[in-house]
Amino acid sequence: SDMQHPPELIKQMWATMNAAKVDVVSAVKSKRQEESVIREAGARLFYWLFRKSTQIDLESSTDFKLISARARNMYLSLPENHKFFRGLTTWFGFPEKFVSFQPPERAHAVESRWSTAGLVRYALRNLVSFSSLPIRVLGWLGVGTLVFTFLLGVQTLYTKFTGQAVEGFTTVILAILFVGAILMMGLA
Repeated sequence: SDMQHPPELIKQMWATMNAAKVDVVSAVKSKRQEESVIREAGARLFYWLFRKSTQIDLESSTDFKLISARARNMYLSLPENHKFFRGLTTWFGFPEKFVSFQPPERAHAVESRWSTAGLVRYALRNLVSFSSLPIRVLGWLGVGTLVFTFLLGVQTLYTKFTGQAVEGFTTVILAILFVGAILMMGLA
């Protein structure tokens, strides 16, 4: 609707799909459009995290794709409630070709309807649903908490044996930390 994905590109995408006999033709931005420093930094951070956690590079990718019936059927068969189209069509591993385009300015100088908070929620949802990074982070946080609990336990025993400990308080804290660490590692 904002005309940043030119419809006239569809003819070239169709010709590419038929000539190369591929299942996915992706329109790829040759250069990102002008955006605020915060949005650009956020996009770069998201693409970097996504690439590191999934080994899929979506840096210049868009949702402007032409897909075969086979790719469409696979996409529609997925049980996820929130499907990340851009990531999934790449993740399927179907033969893919790319058509480069320069995104034009938005029609009528209309700003994007995506708020910064909406983009952050979208990025987090896609990172969490598409990679094991959050689970691995949770596991390492559990290990870190367990190490911290052990060190605090040693310090607590020292204060108890030197008569400086407050009765009962430290035991409760250590028990909570230990159980929390085990739960985090177990969930991971």
